[in-house]
Parts: sequence; C-alpha cells; structure tokens
Amino acid sequence: MDRYCKRQHVCNRDRRGVIVLIVMVCLLLVTMIGGSLLKLGLTQRRQARREQMRQQAMWLAESGIERAAAQLRINSDYEGEDWTLAGTDSIRGKQATVKISIQQSDESADRRTIAVVADFPRDTDQRVRISKQVVIDL
Repeated sequence: MDRYCKRQHVCNRDRRGVIVLIVMVCLLLVTMIGGSLLKLGLTQRRQARREQMRQQAMWLAESGIERAAAQLRINSDYEGEDWTLAGTDSIRGKQATVKISIQQSDESADRRTIAVVADFPRDTDQRVRISKQVVIDL
C-alpha cells in the first residue's frame, strides 16, 4: 500500500505540472489574440480619423469653389485669396487653410478657372490636402 501512495503522489504532482503548463500556454494565446485585436482596433480608428479629415478637406475645397464663385459674381476682378479658418471658425479646434486662385481663360474673357487647395488640419504632419479645379462662365 505504501508503494501505491508514493506513486499516486508522484502522478498527481506530474499532472499538476502539465495543467500549469497548459494554463500558461492558454494565457499566452489569449494575450496574443487580445494584443492583435487591440492593434487592429487602433489601426481602424486611425483610418476612420484619416477618412474624416479627408472628407472635411473635400468639403473645404467645395466651399472654396463656392466662395470664389460668389466673389466673382460680385467682382469680376477677384483674383483669389488665402482663406484661413481659425479661432471660432475652426473645425473641432483644428485650423484649416483654403488657397483660392483665379485664372482667366484663354478662350473667352467671360470664363474663369477656379483652382482651390484645401489643407486640413493646417501645419501638421497628418495634414490632408485636396485640390479641385473648375471652369465657370461669368
């Protein structure tokens, strides 16, 4: 009987060691999967933020074209401007710049080419730049 108890004790100790090893491997796998999911979530968040900035720059470029067209209706000698949105005009606390330039068409004196470059947010490494160009008749 004594011999049997000693073997049983050794077997239980070996089983506990295997169980601890299996638990550690499972924890390692769960940690790796969790880290991968976290990294994926952060990447998707950055992409969504970048898409929001791109869309905002697109809207700013469209607004620049509308602004230039309105100015040309008022004054046909309008040559463009650097339109800066800052302070109370800023978008979510970020500044933006819209550069508007007007060129007279070679074909007709009543045609103008409006070129717009919108930067959002301004003066950062993560800036998005959108350019648009349209031809309008006065």
